[in-house]
Amino acid sequence: ARTVQVWNDACNWISRIAFDNGWITNPIRLQRSVYAEARSMFGLSSQVTISAIRTVTSKYAGLKKLKRMPKRPVRFRDDCAVQLQGGTCGRDFSFTRHGLSVVTIDGRIKSIPFHGEPRLAEYLSSWKLGGGRLCIRKGNAYLLCSFKHPMPEPGIPSIVVGVDRGIRYIAVVTNGTKQLFFGCGHVSHVRDRYLSTR
Repeated sequence: ARTVQVWNDACNWISRIAFDNGWITNPIRLQRSVYAEARSMFGLSSQVTISAIRTVTSKYAGLKKLKRMPKRPVRFRDDCAVQLQGGTCGRDFSFTRHGLSVVTIDGRIKSIPFHGEPRLAEYLSSWKLGGGRLCIRKGNAYLLCSFKHPMPEPGIPSIVVGVDRGIRYIAVVTNGTKQLFFGCGHVSHVRDRYLSTR
């Protein structure tokens, strides 16, 4: 619980700095600015600090891609902490034969007993572990994590269809050889009526 609270406090502090400096979406650039101060201010380990920085930059990068510019710094929920898995930032959690291993602000805790749905054993044995969220709900700790598994190629050949939306034709659909035009007579009439009403 303390890890989740401190992690969110750190993320909100880092988020304010990223926002004040024009939406920093590069984790290396933000890390140069805040890493040392975040570690000393919040007492975070190196790995937890880098996870927080990457989470903040990822959030701003996503908003930038969607062209949704926030008017104030992004805030993070108080009951969950993002747990990164693999990559250059290390592993914040892992499953071992002795139990769950989780990085906290006080260091890594190993051999935590856990339970999940019946298929969890199958996921752990043959699926690739993705990211996770460490959440505290009603006094209980939950690790919500994702698993990845390659899907077999479909037996039916896939067909790519392109759709172009327009004004004269509401849609033109093509598969590369045939085209289908959808006129917008009635739609255009309704659109004009709403326009004049407005």
